[in-house]
Amino acid sequence: MTKNRKELLELLIDEKLPLNASQLYEKSRGEQDLATIYRGLNYLETEGYIISFVFDCKDRGIERYYNIKKEKHDHYMHCERCHSFTVFSSCPLQTSLSKIEDLYGFVVEEHYLTLKGTCRNCTEKNEKDLNN
Repeated sequence: MTKNRKELLELLIDEKLPLNASQLYEKSRGEQDLATIYRGLNYLETEGYIISFVFDCKDRGIERYYNIKKEKHDHYMHCERCHSFTVFSSCPLQTSLSKIEDLYGFVVEEHYLTLKGTCRNCTEKNEKDLNN
């Protein structure tokens, strides 16, 4: 594995939350150009080191986010104001998925859940702004 790919992998391991290519570019402090980052991400995903998902944000549009591939998958809440991600501590869909499998005979191999809304910090900040 090349030095650049190892650096990308280490950035994703250290971060814990999903990042897009632009965020990885910022974290690499410009040591890698965006084309190199995209090629590295493609390699890391193809080789099974990372996973990605496409996310549509009302302010930023459609972006692909990357995260380390883990045994236990993650689900996220995304704040539409500050654009932060928060990870769920457990999968809230597990019971429903088991029922779907039983009812339809459909084996779910992969699923994603991302909730969009406003985080606690932004809600509290908004309330303070309204009261002032």
